[in-house]
Amino acid sequence: MVTIYPPKGLGDLVFPTTRAKDCCEAFVKGNLDWLLLHGAPGSGKSSAAKTLMKCRIPDLIENFDVIHHNASRDRSIEGLKNAFESLKNCGWNSLDQKVLILEEVDQLASVAADTLKGLLDDCEGIKVPIIMTTNHVNKLDPATCDRMVIIDWPNLTTEKMTQWIENQCVKNSRVLTKAELNQILGEATSFRKAKQALERL
Repeated sequence: MVTIYPPKGLGDLVFPTTRAKDCCEAFVKGNLDWLLLHGAPGSGKSSAAKTLMKCRIPDLIENFDVIHHNASRDRSIEGLKNAFESLKNCGWNSLDQKVLILEEVDQLASVAADTLKGLLDDCEGIKVPIIMTTNHVNKLDPATCDRMVIIDWPNLTTEKMTQWIENQCVKNSRVLTKAELNQILGEATSFRKAKQALERL
């Protein structure tokens, strides 16, 4: 079994594209505030979102400062409004900020999706960090997309997937045989599947 170590910084992330790397670095520096990561299920969007928030505010306390709202679990307008309302509270970190990760945003009920635009407009100008994720960017209202910096987050190429697998093995002091690596790559149809394959070793 290989223990999967979650990324602690930008250097631990394997970016799927050069543009993704550039935009994420700009977000961490505070030059961008709202990102929309879209890509296939299991491509690592959620893991990247959590890492980026932690890189932007290193002393972020996840259980208190990070507001997670998964629209596939709560599609309601009330849940969405509560998430944005929580952003107004002070954080327990050096910037006194709360941050929002809104996952599966395409799953919001239509009335909640319509309200999202207004909630984003209410946050404009106050530099509140927001990252949204979706598997289906084409299902989102174009007006919502227009408010975000959209980043394509596809599954990693075989070369980049191999890099990530080998990095995880180094952290575990584990050397893979060529047969083991090929087996994992054969199962690694997504970032999530690669993690599962490594954990079964």
